[in-house]
Amino acid sequence: MAIAPDTEKKTLLERADAIAPIVAEELDEAERERRLTDRAFEAMKDEGLLGVWVPESLGGLESSPREGFELFESVARIHGSAAWNLWIWSTGAALSSSSSEESIAESYEDGPVSAVGAGGIFPFNPAVAVEGGFRVTGRWPFCSGSSHAKWVGGGIMVMENGRPRMTPMGIPEMRFVTFPREAAEIIDTWHVVGLRATSSNDVAVEDAFAPEYRTSVFGAGTAPGKHFQGPLYRFPVMGILGAPIGIIATGIAQRAIDEFITLAKTKTARTSQARISDNTAIRNDVAKAHAAVQSARSWLYEMVDETWEAVLRGDDVSLEQRRDLSLAGTNATRSAAYATDLVHTAAGGTSVFQTSPIERCFRDIHAATQHAGTSPRNFDTLGGMLFGELPDNPLLFA
Repeated sequence: MAIAPDTEKKTLLERADAIAPIVAEELDEAERERRLTDRAFEAMKDEGLLGVWVPESLGGLESSPREGFELFESVARIHGSAAWNLWIWSTGAALSSSSSEESIAESYEDGPVSAVGAGGIFPFNPAVAVEGGFRVTGRWPFCSGSSHAKWVGGGIMVMENGRPRMTPMGIPEMRFVTFPREAAEIIDTWHVVGLRATSSNDVAVEDAFAPEYRTSVFGAGTAPGKHFQGPLYRFPVMGILGAPIGIIATGIAQRAIDEFITLAKTKTARTSQARISDNTAIRNDVAKAHAAVQSARSWLYEMVDETWEAVLRGDDVSLEQRRDLSLAGTNATRSAAYATDLVHTAAGGTSVFQTSPIERCFRDIHAATQHAGTSPRNFDTLGGMLFGELPDNPLLFA
């Protein structure tokens, strides 16, 4: 399914500009309903944004990593949840690159919109090997985008005779499995503080049959299918599944800073008629916030570009580059939270009301910091790598 002719020549940022008014208009309803509205979803579909990292041969845009990051950051400045869902829906191609031709044909029958999925890699739920596939029982939390997903699923560990089936490398065989949405239960668990409109609910199956062709392996050593031969599908997995959180966070933080600057130009201190923008302490804080966001996003983009250039040259992405790409994403998330906290505090009582965009940014940024992909625990692993230790996270090798 091809992208509509009138959108073919647009850059991703131009597409982001096209959906911006609709995302903004639908924001309040999305927050109330804890899901993106159908109108916002349709706008994304019409602009081709459901296929950001989907191969061109399957109707997608096959955009570069940097172009995707710029899109997510731009949308995050409008609505963090909208950017988050766009990112999640864009990761499907990375997880399905080694899927069978039968599965790809089924998933992309109507182009990228028919392949929209929601799932979680962890936990690896047990999957009993049976003739033609697997019987799966389990539950996956944090399945963002479940409200509009056509497919759901998650990580599985293959079991035989009551034990994990081992690979030739001597480790348990782990796969990613997908089910049609109607074959699984979406459990309404997403009652949260921030990123409210991401519909990141739990997904569960009970003794559900998954044909083997709907499962895939991913990570180091896996062979991509014929649609996934482009350089995009050699970009490190953590650069797709983790680092974008950092750029979504900087987009959210920049919105908070912009809103605060507008507020500070007119708001006066309770004890005087002076504008709060004239206060030296507040000027210091907004400068610190600006510096934290700009420096963090610059390093993240630098690592995305450096890694992408290595991929384009046909080089193996070094472990040091993988470390710094992941570290830059984690750092950007923490720096963005620090910046948002500064302006949230500086805004005073104004920032506690739900009518304030700063309040929403504060909630969203602190929900983003809780994701394992940019958790502060990453500093331990990545710091160990600086001392020459191998990481304990297998996704850093993928």
